[in-house]
Amino acid sequence: MKLSSTPARVIAAVLPPLLALSACVTLPSDPAERAEVELINDPMEPMNREIYAFNTVVRHTLEPLRKSTIRGEPLAPIWLGVSNVLVNLREPLVFANDLAQGHDCAAGASLRRFMVNSTLGIGGIFDVAKSYGIDAHDNDVGRTLAIYGLPEGPYLMLPILGPADLRATAGIAAEYFADPVDIGLSRAGASAAGWSIAALDVTERNFEAAPDLEKLERTSLDGYAALRSAYRQSQTEDIKEDNCPEVLQTNSESSGARTTDIGK
Repeated sequence: MKLSSTPARVIAAVLPPLLALSACVTLPSDPAERAEVELINDPMEPMNREIYAFNTVVRHTLEPLRKSTIRGEPLAPIWLGVSNVLVNLREPLVFANDLAQGHDCAAGASLRRFMVNSTLGIGGIFDVAKSYGIDAHDNDVGRTLAIYGLPEGPYLMLPILGPADLRATAGIAAEYFADPVDIGLSRAGASAAGWSIAALDVTERNFEAAPDLEKLERTSLDGYAALRSAYRQSQTEDIKEDNCPEVLQTNSESSGARTTDIGK
């Protein structure tokens, strides 16, 4: 789950205790049990399960509101606009991480999306860039840290925010210092707007994840373990993905071909 940098203030406050807790966990003395614990890499599982149960209660509480935003429901058009704006506000941070990871094409897509949707899309309310074949993609500091070799660390379940690991949690905290939108709002004395955006962002991402979480609960004996496994698999896939839209790949290939022809 990726977030605007305002919730990172909370993460930045709780990260040192999390580091201390993970360092203090005692591993089993039995070699087989120790190997299993190290493979799962979830030393704080009892606490994580309690937080997972809390998050599940929150999700069920928000379910009526989520259903009112589904296509065809009264709030659907309004919520779609809100969701589009939240995605657009995150584009500068996505762009910066794309560049840091050496994904030039993806960075170009993020920049194009932000420019087109901020103007033609009226501040991002309408996803005009999507009609040009440039879909949104996400990126964050946690993935950048992974690209540069930082290990993921122990698995964590964050209140409201959901599954993470120590590396992703550190990335969320780092975004507090890096998100240009949040920095701009703070300097303009509009911190309240930053908190409002953060609350909407967390809500939107919970809504987006809800159907998959419900499916995991229905199809697995242990929803917590299934979510942990799904999270790690998605993290591996996300790190490998370069997020270059097909339309830009085509343009890039065409440009390369023209350059080769000129060289001849």
